[in-house]
Amino acid sequence: MAGVDERERPSGQQVAGTVRLMTEEPVEVPPLAQLDTLRQRWAYQVNRRPWIVPALLLGAAALVLLLRRR
Repeated sequence: MAGVDERERPSGQQVAGTVRLMTEEPVEVPPLAQLDTLRQRWAYQVNRRPWIVPALLLGAAALVLLLRRR
């Protein structure tokens, strides 16, 4: 909707591809700088990107197979 003023859009209409999240209370996510240990940082990253663990396991398996053939 190029050129449409934000005030002209009906209140219930959303931009395509957006998701509106609503909660009773805001969920506080700690910034990465406040996490003390390596374990906390790792848990934070895994919670944000759950595909990291399977990707690392697949990469490790590929490395083992590659080194085993030599």
